[in-house]
Amino acid sequence: MAYVSVSILPGISLFCNVSFSVGKGAANKFDDVVLVQHFLRNIYRYGDLTPPESKPLSVDGICGKHTRLWILSFQKLCRKIGLSVALDGQISPARGIFSKAGTVYTILHLNASYMARYPDLFKELVTNPRALTNLTMLHVPLIKLDVPSLDGEPLVEEPATPGKLPEVNLKIIPPRVP
Repeated sequence: MAYVSVSILPGISLFCNVSFSVGKGAANKFDDVVLVQHFLRNIYRYGDLTPPESKPLSVDGICGKHTRLWILSFQKLCRKIGLSVALDGQISPARGIFSKAGTVYTILHLNASYMARYPDLFKELVTNPRALTNLTMLHVPLIKLDVPSLDGEPLVEEPATPGKLPEVNLKIIPPRVP
Protein backbone atom coordinates (compact mmCIF):
# COMPACT_ATOMS: atom_id res chain seq x y z
CA MET A 1 0.00 0.00 0.00
CA ALA A 2 1.27 3.43 -0.89
CA TYR A 3 1.75 5.66 2.14
CA VAL A 4 3.10 9.00 3.31
CA SER A 5 6.34 8.97 5.25
CA VAL A 6 8.60 11.46 6.99
CA SER A 7 11.55 12.58 4.89
CA ILE A 8 15.07 13.55 5.85
CA LEU A 9 15.64 15.14 2.45
CA PRO A 10 16.18 18.91 2.38
CA GLY A 11 13.07 20.74 1.21
CA ILE A 12 10.76 17.72 1.51
CA SER A 13 9.33 17.02 4.97
CA LEU A 14 6.94 14.29 3.84
CA PHE A 15 6.99 12.03 0.80
CA CYS A 16 4.89 9.34 -0.84
CA ASN A 17 6.40 5.88 -0.56
CA VAL A 18 5.53 2.44 -1.88
CA SER A 19 5.19 -0.54 0.44
CA PHE A 20 6.33 -3.05 -2.16
CA SER A 21 8.58 -2.70 -5.18
CA VAL A 22 7.10 -1.78 -8.54
CA GLY A 23 8.63 -2.83 -11.85
CA LYS A 24 10.35 -5.78 -13.44
CA GLY A 25 10.04 -8.90 -11.27
CA ALA A 26 8.47 -6.93 -8.38
CA ALA A 27 5.36 -7.44 -6.25
CA ASN A 28 3.50 -4.73 -8.21
CA LYS A 29 0.68 -4.11 -5.71
CA PHE A 30 -2.18 -2.11 -7.20
CA ASP A 31 -1.96 1.10 -5.15
CA ASP A 32 1.86 1.16 -5.28
CA VAL A 33 1.71 0.85 -9.09
CA VAL A 34 -0.95 3.60 -9.30
CA LEU A 35 1.27 5.97 -7.31
CA VAL A 36 4.31 5.30 -9.52
CA GLN A 37 2.25 5.59 -12.72
CA HIS A 38 0.67 8.83 -11.48
CA PHE A 39 4.07 10.33 -10.73
CA LEU A 40 5.61 9.24 -14.04
CA ARG A 41 2.66 10.28 -16.20
CA ASN A 42 2.44 13.74 -14.66
CA ILE A 43 6.18 14.41 -14.47
CA TYR A 44 6.41 13.81 -18.22
CA ARG A 45 3.07 15.51 -18.94
CA TYR A 46 4.44 18.78 -17.55
CA GLY A 47 6.22 19.24 -20.86
CA ASP A 48 9.85 19.83 -19.96
CA LEU A 49 10.91 16.19 -20.45
CA THR A 50 10.52 13.95 -23.47
CA PRO A 51 8.41 10.89 -22.60
CA PRO A 52 9.77 7.47 -23.55
CA GLU A 53 6.73 6.84 -25.79
CA SER A 54 4.39 9.07 -27.76
CA LYS A 55 1.41 7.40 -26.08
CA PRO A 56 0.76 8.66 -22.51
CA LEU A 57 1.27 6.18 -19.70
CA SER A 58 -2.00 4.69 -18.47
CA VAL A 59 -2.65 4.94 -14.76
CA ASP A 60 -4.40 1.62 -14.25
CA GLY A 61 -2.53 -0.10 -11.41
CA ILE A 62 -1.09 -2.74 -13.76
CA CYS A 63 2.67 -2.86 -14.15
CA GLY A 64 2.97 -3.98 -17.76
CA LYS A 65 5.67 -3.43 -20.35
CA HIS A 66 4.84 0.26 -20.79
CA THR A 67 5.08 1.03 -17.07
CA ARG A 68 8.37 -0.89 -16.88
CA LEU A 69 9.69 1.10 -19.87
CA TRP A 70 8.73 4.41 -18.25
CA ILE A 71 10.38 3.40 -14.94
CA LEU A 72 13.66 2.47 -16.63
CA SER A 73 13.53 5.60 -18.83
CA PHE A 74 13.10 7.79 -15.75
CA GLN A 75 16.03 6.06 -14.05
CA LYS A 76 18.19 6.56 -17.16
CA LEU A 77 17.20 10.24 -17.28
CA CYS A 78 18.17 10.65 -13.61
CA ARG A 79 21.52 8.99 -14.26
CA LYS A 80 22.08 11.08 -17.41
CA ILE A 81 21.74 14.33 -15.45
CA GLY A 82 24.11 13.08 -12.76
CA LEU A 83 21.73 11.81 -10.09
CA SER A 84 22.54 8.72 -8.07
CA VAL A 85 20.02 6.02 -8.99
CA ALA A 86 20.03 2.30 -9.74
CA LEU A 87 19.22 1.29 -13.32
CA ASP A 88 17.28 -1.77 -12.19
CA GLY A 89 13.83 -1.00 -13.62
CA GLN A 90 12.28 -1.04 -10.15
CA ILE A 91 10.85 1.51 -7.77
CA SER A 92 11.68 0.13 -4.33
CA PRO A 93 10.36 1.37 -0.98
CA ALA A 94 12.68 4.02 0.46
CA ARG A 95 14.24 2.92 3.73
CA GLY A 96 16.27 6.06 4.27
CA ILE A 97 17.93 7.90 1.39
CA PHE A 98 20.41 5.33 0.12
CA SER A 99 19.78 1.77 -0.95
CA LYS A 100 22.12 -1.08 -0.05
CA ALA A 101 23.82 -0.45 -3.39
CA GLY A 102 24.60 3.11 -2.29
CA THR A 103 22.25 4.81 -4.75
CA VAL A 104 19.34 7.11 -3.92
CA TYR A 105 15.96 5.36 -4.07
CA THR A 106 14.10 6.15 -7.31
CA ILE A 107 10.88 6.84 -5.36
CA LEU A 108 12.65 9.83 -3.78
CA HIS A 109 13.60 11.18 -7.22
CA LEU A 110 9.97 10.71 -8.34
CA ASN A 111 8.72 12.67 -5.32
CA ALA A 112 11.23 15.49 -5.86
CA SER A 113 10.46 15.70 -9.59
CA TYR A 114 6.70 15.73 -9.00
CA MET A 115 7.02 18.30 -6.21
CA ALA A 116 9.15 20.59 -8.40
CA ARG A 117 6.50 20.58 -11.12
CA TYR A 118 3.30 20.48 -9.03
CA PRO A 119 4.06 21.92 -5.57
CA ASP A 120 0.42 22.47 -4.61
CA LEU A 121 -0.70 19.02 -5.75
CA PHE A 122 2.27 17.43 -4.01
CA LYS A 123 1.44 19.23 -0.76
CA GLU A 124 -2.16 17.99 -1.01
CA LEU A 125 -0.97 14.45 -1.71
CA VAL A 126 1.23 14.27 1.40
CA THR A 127 -0.90 16.26 3.86
CA ASN A 128 -4.45 15.13 3.10
CA PRO A 129 -5.05 11.67 4.63
CA ARG A 130 -7.55 10.84 1.87
CA ALA A 131 -5.43 12.03 -1.05
CA LEU A 132 -3.63 8.75 -1.75
CA THR A 133 -6.85 6.79 -1.36
CA ASN A 134 -8.61 9.21 -3.69
CA LEU A 135 -5.74 8.98 -6.17
CA THR A 136 -6.01 5.20 -6.23
CA MET A 137 -9.81 5.18 -6.51
CA LEU A 138 -9.67 7.81 -9.25
CA HIS A 139 -7.73 5.39 -11.42
CA VAL A 140 -9.78 2.22 -10.95
CA PRO A 141 -10.85 1.50 -14.54
CA LEU A 142 -14.55 1.26 -15.29
CA ILE A 143 -16.29 -1.34 -17.43
CA LYS A 144 -19.85 -1.52 -18.62
CA LEU A 145 -21.87 -4.36 -17.23
CA ASP A 146 -23.83 -6.45 -19.66
CA VAL A 147 -27.18 -5.46 -18.16
CA PRO A 148 -29.44 -3.99 -20.85
CA SER A 149 -31.78 -1.10 -20.18
CA LEU A 150 -34.82 -0.16 -22.25
CA ASP A 151 -32.60 1.55 -24.79
CA GLY A 152 -30.13 -1.37 -24.92
CA GLU A 153 -27.32 0.45 -23.08
CA PRO A 154 -25.85 -0.93 -19.84
CA LEU A 155 -27.42 0.48 -16.70
CA VAL A 156 -24.43 0.38 -14.35
CA GLU A 157 -20.70 0.87 -14.48
CA GLU A 158 -18.41 -0.71 -11.94
CA PRO A 159 -14.68 -1.24 -11.44
CA ALA A 160 -12.93 -3.59 -13.86
CA THR A 161 -11.00 -5.53 -11.27
CA PRO A 162 -11.33 -9.27 -10.94
CA GLY A 163 -13.71 -10.15 -8.15
CA LYS A 164 -13.91 -6.94 -6.15
CA LEU A 165 -12.43 -3.51 -5.67
CA PRO A 166 -8.81 -3.60 -4.57
CA GLU A 167 -8.39 -2.84 -0.91
CA VAL A 168 -6.75 0.55 -0.54
CA ASN A 169 -5.01 1.20 2.72
CA LEU A 170 -3.49 4.54 3.62
CA LYS A 171 -0.92 4.55 6.35
CA ILE A 172 0.36 7.90 7.60
CA ILE A 173 3.62 7.63 9.48
CA PRO A 174 3.61 10.64 11.80
CA PRO A 175 6.81 12.52 12.61
CA ARG A 176 8.46 11.54 15.87
CA VAL A 177 8.20 14.21 18.54
CA PRO A 178 11.40 14.55 20.58
